[in-house]
Amino acid sequence: MQVALGRWAVTGWRRNLPQPGDTVTIKEADYCYGQGDIRLRLTAVGDGGQVPEGAEWVEVHGVELTSDGRARGPRYALVRASALRR
Repeated sequence: MQVALGRWAVTGWRRNLPQPGDTVTIKEADYCYGQGDIRLRLTAVGDGGQVPEGAEWVEVHGVELTSDGRARGPRYALVRASALRR
C-alpha cells in the first residue's frame, strides 16, 4: 500500500467501490444535495480515484442519465460511501 502524506491519497483502499465507466443509481437520501434518485455513468470516484477505507462520504463525478439511458449532462455528487460499496 502506498500513502501520500498530507492528502487522502491512499492506494489500495478502493475495495468494493464502483469504477469510472460503471453506472450507478443513488437514492436521494444517500447524496448531497439534490432531489430524487440520480443515475450516473461515473467518470471519477473520490479524489483522483482514491478513497480512504472508512470514509463516510465520497465525491463522484459523472454523466447524469435519464431513465431510458440518455445523457443529461455532467453531474457531481457527494455520496455516502456505504451506498456505493458493492
